[in-house]
Amino acid sequence: MKNEQTRAPARGWVKKALCAGVIMGLSMTAGMSFAGQKPKADNGNIMTPFARIAKIPVVKDEYGFINYVATYDKARDVALAIANYVDTVTDSDDVEDGGSGFPADWIVGGLEGDATIGESVLKIPSPNPINPDDPDFDPTDPTQIKFANVMDLCNSYYAKRALGVEPITGIKGDEDAKYVVNGYSHAPALPCELSTWNDDENIYVDMLDPNAIFSIFFTDVLVSDEMKDPEFASAIAALPVVVKDEIKTVVYKALDDAGIKYNTKDKPLGPEYKTVEEIFDVVRASPNTSPYKHVAYTRVDGGAFVASDTEAVARAIPIRTT
Repeated sequence: MKNEQTRAPARGWVKKALCAGVIMGLSMTAGMSFAGQKPKADNGNIMTPFARIAKIPVVKDEYGFINYVATYDKARDVALAIANYVDTVTDSDDVEDGGSGFPADWIVGGLEGDATIGESVLKIPSPNPINPDDPDFDPTDPTQIKFANVMDLCNSYYAKRALGVEPITGIKGDEDAKYVVNGYSHAPALPCELSTWNDDENIYVDMLDPNAIFSIFFTDVLVSDEMKDPEFASAIAALPVVVKDEIKTVVYKALDDAGIKYNTKDKPLGPEYKTVEEIFDVVRASPNTSPYKHVAYTRVDGGAFVASDTEAVARAIPIRTT
């Protein structure tokens, strides 16, 4: 039995993947890392952690001045409208029945049990006042502090595939079925987060870009042996693209349903990665305790592990007691 991590894992993975021509073929040709974005002539292909998918007008008074309190309340209403739509509309229904014909229904995280829509949309505080013109602003008063609204969106169909529960290609149970490696170790990367917030100019709907989730947090999948299978590589490339498109569709339908005027966007936000090597540089430079890295064990004889082997590996790992 040998531990693949003893071979400088990130460096070994990158070398192995690039020699096979898998990584660059996937990221640059299939467009996995940059899916959902139209490349711009001035900056080429880029991938960023976040994307702005909608802008909504602020509330102004009869003289054209922004009403800060009403705008802040509207930003909250936008979030609740999206969450309510996701909760009440079955996206897997046919279009003529009010759905979108998706493989499965999208849900809002946190709505389990007796939780309300309002409770499921988290309010994240900022250091800024709701009304910057208020001379009596008290930063210790939570009713005067501006909050951003954050919700988690999840879809069982894509989540099961991302976590290795269902196969990416083939039929579950068949020998030729291929799954995402390391399955549940990717759980912290899910679900997809969506936020609404406002400044003096607009109300924004921003999202954690699924393309970034797969490129950064599923690095081990991108350099796995399964990627040598063109069908698997193509399916992995398509997965975040579809997830992003479905979330955008749900958001726009929710805003339409609520009668909220908006402008569609797909603006990259955050640090820009122009090549997949930049992502691997981050992985390579991170410590061995980093969540970007995974320990992989293989049998010296090339055989398959059995349950007793797994237990032996677990028992052989030293436990720090101090």
